Amino acid sequence: MTKKLLIVSLMLFGLVVGVVSVSAQNVATSIQPTGSVPLISSGSVDSSAIAEVNLASGTRSVHVKKVQEALKSLGYLASDLETTEYLGPKTKEAITNFQRAQGLPATGFFGPATRAALKKGLQGSGGDRAVIDRNVDIACMKTVVEKRENALLSAYDIYAGKIRAARETRKIDLLAAWSIQDPKERHTAIKAAWDKYSQGTKTATIEWNQSRKTIWAQSYQEAKNCRASAVETQDLEKVEVAE
Repeated sequence: MTKKLLIVSLMLFGLVVGVVSVSAQNVATSIQPTGSVPLISSGSVDSSAIAEVNLASGTRSVHVKKVQEALKSLGYLASDLETTEYLGPKTKEAITNFQRAQGLPATGFFGPATRAALKKGLQGSGGDRAVIDRNVDIACMKTVVEKRENALLSAYDIYAGKIRAARETRKIDLLAAWSIQDPKERHTAIKAAWDKYSQGTKTATIEWNQSRKTIWAQSYQEAKNCRASAVETQDLEKVEVAE
């Protein structure tokens, strides 16, 4: 009798363990994802959707949303990130990471060079997304940049000197004008002092702007001799503007 009770107890124990095991397996299966979760968006973005518009941090524009969608499709933004029309910290970081990957200055500013690289990345396949000549002569470019910056500093010093001279002359002329007793003559002298100052500063500004354009144009040409691509030479000025 005792032997029969022992056998029945063992059978019941085995039945209970089996039911619990099956239930646990069903629960585990039910909580597993039904499919793999992609790390990047599988959707494609047409490169023509990227407008020829520059975008800086803090910009609110419909064009920002298109850039975000493109960055998501290339894996620089999380696929579950909601796209907006605001270029905030996450989007700026994604742009910066994209620029680094393409060999561009990592400024977070979405300008012509970054836009061209993004469009090419959308059109290309696999890893063929770079638009920069990887064989650029770094030492050569360093020389070009140093020459450009020295020229800009010299041109600015000349401009600043002319502005200061114009102000010093204005001071002398105005003090002389206020020494005139006759009201009509004094008014004429004051007007002449200000007209002279305005013309002097206007001429100095025109010359400064022309010098800048000449220096940048020469820098672009010299950069090409360093095997820098057109995209890189374009981005030189954009970096200065961003600063």
